[in-house]
Amino acid sequence: PQVFIPGQIPSLRVLAGGAFGVLVRTVLSTLANIAAIAIIPYLMWRAPLTRQQRTLGWWLLITQVIALLLFTIGRQFLQPSFITLVLGSTYATVYAAAAYQQRLLGGGKRYIRLQPRLTSLLLTLILPVLVFLTVTANGLVHTLTRTNADARLHDTASLVANEVQQWLDFNAEALRNMAQQPEIVSMDPALQEPILRSMDASHNYMYLVSTTDVLGHNVARSDGAAPKDYGDRLWVQKALRGESPVLQVLIGRTSHQPALVMSTPIRNRQNNIVGVAMFASTLSDLSNTVLQARVGESGFAYLVDEHDLLIAHPKMSGALLTELENYSGASPISALRTANAPNIYTTYTDTDGITWRAYATALPNGWAVVMQQPVEEYLGVARLFTNLSIALVVLITGILLLLIWVTVRQVVAPVEHLTATAQRIAAGDLELRVPDADQDEIGALGRVLNQVTARLRDAIQELETRIAERTLALERRTAQLQAAAEVGNAIGTIRDLDTLLPQVTQLISQHFGFYHVGIFLLDDRGEYAVLQAANSEGGQRMLARKHRLRVGTQGIVGFSAFTRRPRIALNVGEDAVHFNNPDLPDTQSEMALPLIVGDELIGVLDVQSTQPNAFEEEDVETLTVLARQVATAIQNARLVEETRRLLEAQEEAAGLQSRRAWRRQVETLIHPVVRRTPAGLEHPQETASSEVPSRVEPTQDPEDPHLLYVPLRIGGVFIGHLQARKPADGPAWSAREIAFMRTLSDELGPALESARLYQETQISAQQQRIAVDVATRLRQNLDLESILRTAVHQVQQSLGLPEVAIQLGGLSDDEAS
Repeated sequence: PQVFIPGQIPSLRVLAGGAFGVLVRTVLSTLANIAAIAIIPYLMWRAPLTRQQRTLGWWLLITQVIALLLFTIGRQFLQPSFITLVLGSTYATVYAAAAYQQRLLGGGKRYIRLQPRLTSLLLTLILPVLVFLTVTANGLVHTLTRTNADARLHDTASLVANEVQQWLDFNAEALRNMAQQPEIVSMDPALQEPILRSMDASHNYMYLVSTTDVLGHNVARSDGAAPKDYGDRLWVQKALRGESPVLQVLIGRTSHQPALVMSTPIRNRQNNIVGVAMFASTLSDLSNTVLQARVGESGFAYLVDEHDLLIAHPKMSGALLTELENYSGASPISALRTANAPNIYTTYTDTDGITWRAYATALPNGWAVVMQQPVEEYLGVARLFTNLSIALVVLITGILLLLIWVTVRQVVAPVEHLTATAQRIAAGDLELRVPDADQDEIGALGRVLNQVTARLRDAIQELETRIAERTLALERRTAQLQAAAEVGNAIGTIRDLDTLLPQVTQLISQHFGFYHVGIFLLDDRGEYAVLQAANSEGGQRMLARKHRLRVGTQGIVGFSAFTRRPRIALNVGEDAVHFNNPDLPDTQSEMALPLIVGDELIGVLDVQSTQPNAFEEEDVETLTVLARQVATAIQNARLVEETRRLLEAQEEAAGLQSRRAWRRQVETLIHPVVRRTPAGLEHPQETASSEVPSRVEPTQDPEDPHLLYVPLRIGGVFIGHLQARKPADGPAWSAREIAFMRTLSDELGPALESARLYQETQISAQQQRIAVDVATRLRQNLDLESILRTAVHQVQQSLGLPEVAIQLGGLSDDEAS
């Protein structure tokens, strides 16, 4: 057991082996991981690192997070060996990645030759794996060794505990059977003594069997000695309280060895306690059972009672004892009692500095069996394996270093020769060749280098040819884009559909060199694509006969309209969809592009060429863009035409309404004609329409050039005219004077319209006031005749009518009902 002497500081191993040491180790490992997790992001943020170094930093951070999770949470669910394996694998992987980056990809690689760099790289990659495997194997060996040792401790301690429990159960059952005998229950000494002597004789380890009454006085004894008073003994008091069996371990007075007193109450037929039966025995059988239990060379077992008094221990063998030693301070016993568990494993270090692994198990009566073994003893094989593995790693490392150096040298020498040759080729010596001798990878690399040199010579010539071809293609592409832009600018300014469509076909044919370009538009029902414009002579004939193709069934145009996708026939003779048109017999290639605005298909652009395979990918892209522009231009032209028609309809409706209003206004005027002469203001009776017809522009009278008629118009509606006459002996009307009169007419028309609208508003307001006044006066009367009289009077007075009448009646019987 551990004994701490006052005034002395325990060793670090002793302190680390306790519960506080486990807590300290856990806290330190957790703090170390947390510190690493905090430091790594700080360094990544503050230090000028490369991309590879930052990636490595992220891997290290992830590794530390995994380690923290495994140390804090994982150890509650996972085995320590598994945690060690996972962490070892993770650290080894990160280390290998770091070594690879620093050795092979690091910035310093250009200053180190290939042979030492490859040697160090291989060692850097292999050595961590080798060390990791060694550490993992040692960890597994140590784990298995501990597991086996724990299993042996468990099995041996369980066997000892079972034997002790069986011994106790057997004797307790024998004592209870004896206490139930009628002779014992009679409490007659003469009847009890034969039973007690028989019990003593049948169990050689018992040296006393006796009974007591309820006061603790001896009734009968197996040894024939004088009766004694046992009333103050614990085993008597507990038995009289009804406990059974009662066990008490003490030191035998003659043997000076642990002895056991077991007692049980004696009950009569009414189940009343009438006395106590007991026996006292030596514990030699139990001691032998405990002492014979061994694990390894130094492992032993010991037994304590429910009060942690030592019953059996190797150090008690042959010793004369005066009292039982209290073993509650022993680490296994203390841990078992503190944990309040049926069994427990523990590791502790005694005062001699020996570390023990112990297994303690508790019996139902509170006794405990402890089996322990020195850790150094059962870990000896594991430590031997560790030493051998370390020596083996060192030996293998040395051998690997030598083999790697020689192997890398054999590889590097031909590479250095190839490097020198490649440098001369890079300098411009394309006629140089590598000797074709070896058949390995280096020789293959030399042959490849020769092939590359030869191909490089050919590639230079081919590159010059391709540059010329690409230049021509680029020029052609540029010309197409310029043509598409010019066509787009041209059609963007045309708003008349009849002008736009022929212009589009002509521009596309001129800029792209296609002999036929046609534009088809869908009919109102969307069943046919109708040709609306074409540039070729055959296209004109097709227009004359109103050529159309059914959507989805006839020709490439119908197919493109149905699928809403471009359709290209590079060779019309081999295309099953192509429509063989007799008006276009020279067609060899044809392309149809749908004209789509938004989600609406409005038509198809048809392009045909006299050359087979005339359309390339660039042509399709350019014409697709151009088709979108054409579709937008057609849609814009349609919208412009539709807007113009709507405006004309609105103007016509507004003019008709205005003409009707002025016709009513002229009919209500007393003097529709006003004339100013030297004699003054006149109001002739003729109307404006009887003088001259309506005119759009100011005109002079053909018979009298001094007479000028200027039309009065409001929003395009003719309402009259302004007539002006110059003196007969004066000059005719000049252009400036006519323009002035036109301006005056333009100002007079809106003024007259405003006056008419104002007058209508006044009349409407007056009529509204009269209606409100009449209605107010009518609501003031409730008599029918009074309402009728008031109504005719108010209407006559308000409107100035000579006569107003209201007549009721004329209803038929059916209408009245």
